[in-house]
Amino acid sequence: MKNLKIYNILSLFVMASIFLISFGSCSDDDAQLAPLKIDSVSKAMSSSKPVNPAHNDSLTSVGYAGVMYIIKGSGFSGLQKIYFNGKESYFNPALVTDNTIFVTIDQNTPFENVSNELKLVTKGGTVVYPFKINAPAPVISRASTAFASPGDIITLYGDNFVSIKSVKFNNTEAEIEGTPTRYEMRVKVPADFGTYGVVVVETEFGVSKPSSIGVKYLFYGDSLPSWAYDWGGSYDAQSTENVSRGTYSIKKVAEPWSGFFMNSDLVLDTADYQLLKMSVYSTESTKIFITINSETGNTSKGTTVTLIPGTWNNISIPISDLHPESLDGGTFNNVFIQEFSNIPLTSDNIIYIDDIGFL
Repeated sequence: MKNLKIYNILSLFVMASIFLISFGSCSDDDAQLAPLKIDSVSKAMSSSKPVNPAHNDSLTSVGYAGVMYIIKGSGFSGLQKIYFNGKESYFNPALVTDNTIFVTIDQNTPFENVSNELKLVTKGGTVVYPFKINAPAPVISRASTAFASPGDIITLYGDNFVSIKSVKFNNTEAEIEGTPTRYEMRVKVPADFGTYGVVVVETEFGVSKPSSIGVKYLFYGDSLPSWAYDWGGSYDAQSTENVSRGTYSIKKVAEPWSGFFMNSDLVLDTADYQLLKMSVYSTESTKIFITINSETGNTSKGTTVTLIPGTWNNISIPISDLHPESLDGGTFNNVFIQEFSNIPLTSDNIIYIDDIGFL
């Protein structure tokens, strides 16, 4: 793949050289007489082998950030600036003749509430050309919750949520609540949603990569999978004081280095999962240790997670960080959580734990 990218880059420069030779044969006197104008814009393609300039004449009036285009016209000698919708794009002077410009549209070029114009500034003047920048495909960066239930209203965060065609959970279309912005939208989880789903946003400009929500196996939702024990404090497995989702959460009054162990009658195989997910709220603690190994005192068989006190922390831990190679047959049936901040804590320090599951 790396060699292919290098080949494509080299192809573009070879192509550019061909254009420059073709259009750069004018004399200096001719260049001075040429009027400043833009005749066309086309996307720079490099798929042909060898590169054929004729394959780069796909004219367009619409562009995308991060893509190279060819601007054709005249009077480009002495080019100083190139703007798309008021955002300057860098150009290589070696790829400019009086008749041709190769330029890649800047990645941060705006596409909302803009002029839809391409502007060239040269020593001899300025020219403006109608040219629209389309939004890139939408991107989902995260959801407001790691878990969801049918009917829940959740917020999706990301970018390019414009001209939305649909939002789907496992191929079921979700209802959009309110008016989305470019960076976030609120949606209602469909009635047929189970414990796990793939969320996809489609706009007029493309489809997002799938983003997951929920888990394949819910270890703790509102009740313990089987039995539990703790030390260094106390716990309530069905507390209503502070809940991330559902009715209950686990309330652990946590002294320094105190622990909480949960066991399940169901044996799970690490090969079936990629992530351990949970939501944790601490009043003071800044770090916890987590393992799925019954050797709870061996910290080399688990991992630590940093917490932000005073808010729900939606945690996703790769199964590989929990060292499945240390488990007999890669199977397990427990989750252990230990206070690990190594800081002074008051007797009122509480860790709330909710929605433990495996994806």
